[in-house]
Amino acid sequence: MFPNDLDYKNWKTIKVPVDTLWTYRPVCDYSLFDEELKDILKFSNKFHGIFHPIIPYTMILRYTKEGETVWDCFAGSGITIDVCRLLKRNVIANDLYKTRDEIFECDSAIFDPKKKVQMIIMHPPYADIVKFGEKKEDLSNLSTEIDYPSMFYKSLSPRINNFLFKFSRVLTNVIRFLDKRRILILVCGEIEDGGEEIPLGFYCMHMVRLYGFKLLGWIVKDFGHTKVNSKNYNLRKYRVLRSGKWLFSFDNIFVLQKL
Repeated sequence: MFPNDLDYKNWKTIKVPVDTLWTYRPVCDYSLFDEELKDILKFSNKFHGIFHPIIPYTMILRYTKEGETVWDCFAGSGITIDVCRLLKRNVIANDLYKTRDEIFECDSAIFDPKKKVQMIIMHPPYADIVKFGEKKEDLSNLSTEIDYPSMFYKSLSPRINNFLFKFSRVLTNVIRFLDKRRILILVCGEIEDGGEEIPLGFYCMHMVRLYGFKLLGWIVKDFGHTKVNSKNYNLRKYRVLRSGKWLFSFDNIFVLQKL
């Protein structure tokens, strides 16, 4: 069993999802969540790629104990901080762009949390779908020139290879601080590149595995859109019908254990 505070003797009363398909629409309907989660997430048009609290909430409950430390190395708006406080876990949060006082403003490829951690949560940018800033370390600030030392995947464009190279630098650093047998949570979806749909999350997950992890689970989550864009739905539907493609508004959640 994994270290946690769940009461397996009364397993029928444990209120955490174990299914590999999470679908909640509309995204602002909290009827499926505990009352305590309602106040954590405040949807805002000022922050793209908001992190839904049910993800860290579920993973932290399942794979950590009270008093252990969770590191969110792409902290964003700081959702993981609020969830850790709710669940009485210690939290380390850093990001290239500081959105609140509790977040260390630092590149995850070099950041030193000064201690071992029992869980790592990674919710990186999905390449440059949304450009967060101008810093060269930013995974969303990509060049079409070849910036990496060698071709990672010959079938992918320099743009995507540049992202994967930057992601590998972050990965090389953060996994050093994760205790053995403990859990890394990777949240990453799909992108389009050169007229082709690229399963970016799977490339990142495979990279984590190569660094000495095994995959415990793959969850598909569809919470709808974090920003209201229903006005564009018909146009998007028309475009994918014409192109032979498919709409995708989901994310992949990968649960990986350090060997």
